[in-house]
Amino acid sequence: MTGPTREATADLITLPGTPLADAVVNLIRPVETPSVFNHSVRSYLFARLVADRLGLVVGHDYHDDLLFAACAMHDLGVASDGPHSQRFEVEGADRAAAFLIDRGVPAAAADEVWQAIALHTSPGIAERRGTLCVLVREGVALDFGGALGANHVEAVTDEQADAVHAAYPRLEMIRSLTDAIVAQAAKNPKNAPRYALPGEFLRERETFAGPVWSTPAVRPAGATDPTGSTTPSTKKHDPRNKEPPQQRTPATKNPRNEEKGSTAMTVHTVEIPEGNAVFGQTTSAFASFGYSAAVRAHGLLFIAGTIGRRADGTIPDTIEEQTEIAIRKIEEILRLENLDLSALVDVTSYHVDIRQHLPGFVEAKQRLVQAPYPTWTIIGVSGLASPGLLVEIRATAAYPGDASR
Repeated sequence: MTGPTREATADLITLPGTPLADAVVNLIRPVETPSVFNHSVRSYLFARLVADRLGLVVGHDYHDDLLFAACAMHDLGVASDGPHSQRFEVEGADRAAAFLIDRGVPAAAADEVWQAIALHTSPGIAERRGTLCVLVREGVALDFGGALGANHVEAVTDEQADAVHAAYPRLEMIRSLTDAIVAQAAKNPKNAPRYALPGEFLRERETFAGPVWSTPAVRPAGATDPTGSTTPSTKKHDPRNKEPPQQRTPATKNPRNEEKGSTAMTVHTVEIPEGNAVFGQTTSAFASFGYSAAVRAHGLLFIAGTIGRRADGTIPDTIEEQTEIAIRKIEEILRLENLDLSALVDVTSYHVDIRQHLPGFVEAKQRLVQAPYPTWTIIGVSGLASPGLLVEIRATAAYPGDASR
């Protein structure tokens, strides 16, 4: 490897810390989901490692502030506050360039960032449009993994990948981002031109009514899909995608219904594995309050109320983000049982300040839960378990056939 290397963890995950970089973070964090925000930052950290591998020198071959700005804002086109009137790559590029120019960045430098963002889904073109375009494209590709990230897989060691993912967990990024791209594409025909990435994602979703993220072209090598199968990897290790391998968790048989000679149903509890990327440290609540994440019996899965608390224990301010987190937790429990959101048959949600927050809740729900819809009861409450919580969702799902027995 030529050029400087980044061995120390602190140096590896350190962001520029300049006023411009701080302003970028303040722009994107409130309007992107946690998974997309983390993906954007990881793309920058991986892009720096690619630059090291290529022997590129910061300040000479590329400007670190511009690299961070381009990587961090490359998915700004799917942000919740956007106009959503162009394909997401162009919309994000326009917003990023305007943001930079407003902060005194020269127009030529802002145009470099525009190109890097607008072309980040265009293989064969981005690589010919200069160093910044190459680094952004490769940083994003490395974070996706698989065939997309094969060009510079050796730029990242297992130890470096562990440190990056510990600081910025994946949080089901590929599915979350694909859902956001599809939702943005569906808002305007201009957003989904034929043969462009957002247009093809939308058409696949409309045609098959399934999760686009699970196609082999975009699923990271080594990552498990909702059925438990694994994408083959041509590498011994694939360091970019350190989502913990989470196989279906064996059910714990509950002996309270094992009465001799009784026809009472046998109840099984579903446990969330320690270190689960979606639940994170919030798994401690199950033991603390004495309840199970889910219970399955006679073909049904009963899922306890989930809340919009992040994996690190913090609570976001917006109803949209809390709703997505709560539904993603339900989705993760379903995944552990080899199911997905289409298995839901009945859902109840509890809302603080229901009239104020219902529109945002509905918008987030409709992005994630597709037809055919389960029954859904919405109840207003005066408060939930912790200050700041706006929604709690409980659900019931059905297993196909006798799969749960």
